[in-house]
Amino acid sequence: MAKNGTHNSERRRRFAEAYIRHGVAEKAALEAGYSESYARHRAHELVEKCGQEIAALQAELREAAKIEAQDLIAWWWEVMHGRAEPDAGPSARLKASELIGKAIGAFTERQEVKMQTQFVVALPEPEED
Repeated sequence: MAKNGTHNSERRRRFAEAYIRHGVAEKAALEAGYSESYARHRAHELVEKCGQEIAALQAELREAAKIEAQDLIAWWWEVMHGRAEPDAGPSARLKASELIGKAIGAFTERQEVKMQTQFVVALPEPEED
């Protein structure tokens, strides 16, 4: 019994991972090892059953992305100050400062769009009696 429970939880974990990758329940169910029939007719139930697993994996991915972004910004900071790449010239340092600015949202591009529209309505000709 424990082996079956472990097998099911492993398959549910695989489903959650595949669902995050694809966003398509049926495809994720097939990839996780469920039968075609089960995937076709009941994959939507797996999304509900695996909601906690899906949410936990999404939180892990968000946290990993934050760490990667923080690492990049730290490295760009070192490049900008000439510590990470001592031979980096002014253009590399300028590029690093630009990348830091973009990452922290220091630059905002705004565009003003003005549109004029004209509608033509074709009415049917009145019928003569």
